[in-house]
Amino acid sequence: MVKPITLHQLVREIRTLLALARNDAPSPPRSPPTRLTSQSERLGAQAPRRTASRTAAALIRVEQGFAEDLRLGHAAMACHMSASHFSRIFKKEHGTSFRCYLLRYRLERACESLAMAEVPVKQTAFAAGFNDCSYFDRVFRRRYGMTPRDYQATHSAPQSDEAPGSLLR
Repeated sequence: MVKPITLHQLVREIRTLLALARNDAPSPPRSPPTRLTSQSERLGAQAPRRTASRTAAALIRVEQGFAEDLRLGHAAMACHMSASHFSRIFKKEHGTSFRCYLLRYRLERACESLAMAEVPVKQTAFAAGFNDCSYFDRVFRRRYGMTPRDYQATHSAPQSDEAPGSLLR
């Protein structure tokens, strides 16, 4: 697996590939090249051992429902495995537990939200699937070394109206 994509993007790519296979359409328009990172690179884990992932259904479930109450049992059912077998396979394929993967995925989505706009931290936490703001704050600080509010202040777009004297130190 490379990079999680939305369902809309997946359908669009499948249609493009089908059209190319039938030679019905000219080459698709390309967006500017971006560096795609594998999930294992993003999560700091080992590279997966197999090319075909037995846990792909769980990854799709995480992408589509990360903000919901997503548990190990739900992901295991999506892959047609028992919870213990799923845990072993997921750890082998991704180098991390399902719980850690889900937590990191939620934190990445929260970072994207915090960097885009002046969204309140509490709203970002709930939108990313965290039901407790203090827990969100704690795991965010543990992962990134700063509070979500500090992250938002340093990573969001700069304000055009700077306070007088802010350039002087």
